[in-house]
Amino acid sequence: MTYETSGKFLVNLFVDNQPREQNVYRRLKVCQFCLRELNWKNFQRYCGSGREIFEGGDRVKRQEIVDEFDIAEYFLSEQKNKADFPPVEFTDASAIKKFTRSPLGQKPL
Repeated sequence: MTYETSGKFLVNLFVDNQPREQNVYRRLKVCQFCLRELNWKNFQRYCGSGREIFEGGDRVKRQEIVDEFDIAEYFLSEQKNKADFPPVEFTDASAIKKFTRSPLGQKPL
């Protein structure tokens, strides 16, 4: 968890389970599963209704919401809804959960 608003996050990059770069900052896009859970800007409305939540629905609108997501705007909206939590910063990307590039619908490792 972080309150970093630049959109860049500390990560370890792996290719074929081999480390490529360690503790580097990369720009990441918001997770569509997260947008669905938060229902950010009515995201659920544009998801499919079947077992595979991203099959069907309005793919163009979902991508628009992803592309326009602003983490600073999200933090401001959350401050209005919840008590302030102290920021947590990782100093080592090894503490971060491992994710793999995969087709939509698959969960993190």
